[in-house]
Amino acid sequence: MGRRRRAWCLAVILLATAGAASAQDVDAVTSASIDATTGASATVDPIQISDNFSVAYAVNDDGALFVLAADLAGAYGRDELQSDALFKGKIVQVKGVVEKMSKPDAARPWLTLAGDGESGKTVRCSLRAGQLAGKTIHAGDTVQVRGVCDGMKLSVSVQDGELVE
Repeated sequence: MGRRRRAWCLAVILLATAGAASAQDVDAVTSASIDATTGASATVDPIQISDNFSVAYAVNDDGALFVLAADLAGAYGRDELQSDALFKGKIVQVKGVVEKMSKPDAARPWLTLAGDGESGKTVRCSLRAGQLAGKTIHAGDTVQVRGVCDGMKLSVSVQDGELVE
């Protein structure tokens, strides 16, 4: 992505965060918590989702939004409309703990990532065919999935996902 376009995207995100509350009670994504494999180049101030909840995220070099599964689920659990405005239809890279998963050879593989524990919401990641083949992933493992956020179904939905190693 060109330098001009990257600066423009960051400016749009920063404008969207104007007036956002501090992240004092949020498990925020910070530069210290983003490992080098995400490619995250910028963290932004948390976006206020409801009166008492903000969601923090980072922007990867390619424009994908990096967010913790617990934060994404918590945001949707508190305000679906505002969360849709921020995440729906966008490429997200979600990092979280596996709760359940399909069989590795399933025609339509999926993973469910743990949510925030308060809202009762989780993140269900529908994966591309073959994404689990040959992988040894178990409940309790931490993974990263990159896909398109499809908003709230019964869980927060991430479609067309691929595992990020």
